[in-house]
Amino acid sequence: MKLYLLQKCLSVRLHWTLVFLLLALQRSPTLKLLLTAKQLQATSPVARILQSIALPAAALSTPHALSGASTSSYDVEYINTPELKVGVEAVIRFQNTITPLSWSLTGDLPPGMRLTDLRLRKSVVDGVIATDIGIITGIPSQAGTFDIVLTPWSNDDGTGDTAPEPAPGALRLSLYVLPAEEAPLVAPKLSIIRQHSTLSLSWQVDSAQNFRLVSSHDLSTWNPVSTKPLQSGNTATLEFPLNDGLRKFYRLEPEE
Repeated sequence: MKLYLLQKCLSVRLHWTLVFLLLALQRSPTLKLLLTAKQLQATSPVARILQSIALPAAALSTPHALSGASTSSYDVEYINTPELKVGVEAVIRFQNTITPLSWSLTGDLPPGMRLTDLRLRKSVVDGVIATDIGIITGIPSQAGTFDIVLTPWSNDDGTGDTAPEPAPGALRLSLYVLPAEEAPLVAPKLSIIRQHSTLSLSWQVDSAQNFRLVSSHDLSTWNPVSTKPLQSGNTATLEFPLNDGLRKFYRLEPEE
């Protein structure tokens, strides 16, 4: 009699244990992937339930983010400079919320820039770079507009699942590279030698930068000197008589 009561108590306790276990597992998204609603309503032996739960870890892991992703969105950040300019180093970081394993590149980057990873170690191979977060970096050497398309992939070789279409689909960027700012012309040094009644002016001539000699009586109005200088090598020279009694100022300015 005692043995019967003990077995009955254990049976009741086991029954309620299974009930609470099933109620707890019903709240688990993992169980919903393992069992159908009909199986949840049926009475299963403990061994069967434990066997279902003890699936391989790979079966319980979350599917790759690219599989059926519906929250794909891109984040693009221009670092160091808000605009690209010839001769100025630039860094553009990009990523996607679906965390791909690789990106494929279509189109041409501005000369002087390259696609790599955050550690600057990887390069594009056959149009694909194996990284989750990529950057475009370098010093542009050519002005213009460069259109590129970056496509995320679930595999590290540019294959597998990708971002859903039509939106947002692939990442499309138009990189506008501005021309470099022209450096201001620096006039060569003007040497002045006064001997008796003669004033001699000389300066170095640069074939890439053309300057002309101008004069003024009041430092306000400047007029070109009509006399053509004599040139010997890279040195230009002009001589003026000092018998006109007028005070003059001279300087070099870029030719128009």
